[in-house]
Amino acid sequence: MPVRGGYLRGRATRDQWSDLLRAEPPSLRDAQAAEGQISTERTARLIAGLLDVEVSTGFVDRCLARLDAPQDRFEAELKQALRASDVLGTAESPISLAGERGYAYTVRATGLTWYGAADNRGHAALDGFGILPGYGGVLIRDYVGHHKYDTHLAGVQLCCAHLLRDLQGVIDNAPDPERAAWARAAQRILREAGQAHAAGHATLPKDEHARIEKEFLNAARCGISVNPHSGGKKPKARQLAERLLDKAPQVLRFTQDFTPGLTWTNNASEQALRDIKVKMKVSGCWRGLTGAHRYLRIRSYLTTARTHGLTAMRAIHDALAGTPWLPPTTA
Repeated sequence: MPVRGGYLRGRATRDQWSDLLRAEPPSLRDAQAAEGQISTERTARLIAGLLDVEVSTGFVDRCLARLDAPQDRFEAELKQALRASDVLGTAESPISLAGERGYAYTVRATGLTWYGAADNRGHAALDGFGILPGYGGVLIRDYVGHHKYDTHLAGVQLCCAHLLRDLQGVIDNAPDPERAAWARAAQRILREAGQAHAAGHATLPKDEHARIEKEFLNAARCGISVNPHSGGKKPKARQLAERLLDKAPQVLRFTQDFTPGLTWTNNASEQALRDIKVKMKVSGCWRGLTGAHRYLRIRSYLTTARTHGLTAMRAIHDALAGTPWLPPTTA
């Protein structure tokens, strides 16, 4: 159905106009040009410019509420599909809720992306989302948080991108190059292992895995030895070296686990939150948790549907018709 040049004027039925207008606000909010950053006021102006029809900001808000209404079923099935996935990644980012600190969360697998919001950070929020409690696959995560779920997991892959940055911090702040040699060695080993994993091998030769593990552990032990601690707060470099030694199996899991979807970084989950951070810069904040929850739930729907080949407009029309797109069921 064309929307430009006045083609619809006098030719569309009342129902056609109604359907088009109700689909247009949320689809504009998800436009590639702004990736959801268009404000309610600007959306109303865009509709006026594109369709030559004046609408209020209240109308736009009601359209978004109508799009959110059928998302209960989608969100329930998305969470079920995520819990059935072999590998999950998770990340979080601070957001502003009427000037108060809140957090946006994402849990994702290949082809599936869920977003949520909470006014707190930690296991209380994660438990409330109902995805990670009891999950039995492999979780890609940062070092901080999520430890509560480790006992139920098949395994943990710590994000090596974060570790590389932490190691770079040691290098940049070392009093002399020799004190940072261990950090450079650890970086080199992680990058070599990452390249081997990215090459698409079904497995890594045992001798290669043994070499990587040995060199990595030696680098961590060296980091401990060159950063002695006799009391008080431990130097950050020593804390990192001890963490790498203690959590080596979680750091190097990707060198022996080639399950589809398991990567050596959590970059995909971090990138999934990038547009949320942009929205914070553009809009400043949400007025409350309810608005953030609605925005993120709709974004879960549109992002996941788009991954499976649907356009935003098609997914929106399906939802408004009462038949929202649903993620494929796991056999």
